[in-house]
Amino acid sequence: MNTITDQSNKLLATTTELVDPAKIKQIEYIISPNGQIQSINGKTSALTIDNKEFVVKMPEIANVSLGTTSDFDIQKLTDSGIANTFKKDANTLLYIPEPTDSVITGNEATKSKININGIDVFDLTQ
Repeated sequence: MNTITDQSNKLLATTTELVDPAKIKQIEYIISPNGQIQSINGKTSALTIDNKEFVVKMPEIANVSLGTTSDFDIQKLTDSGIANTFKKDANTLLYIPEPTDSVITGNEATKSKININGIDVFDLTQ
């Protein structure tokens, strides 16, 4: 290191500092380039629709706007090859349905709605 600093015409400085690990802020969420949000410490984030706009609410961190609902299409995950059918430069909300059982007797998805047990639980047109 001394050789580098002695032969350089630029000033180079290094320092060290002891830091209490309890004071280091930890990352709460990771947001990938394609918009996937993952909590690192188990906090729950929620996707909501506010005034026809998708908003991801991350408690104590931020509310992130993803755009208007009219800019999105819903696509139901039916098999692992569905990712190859996404349109380039299009926004797709991927719906991963729960298996049907005695409580969930049906779950359907169209381009703009998710319907569970005959009730529209998600509607991009409203």
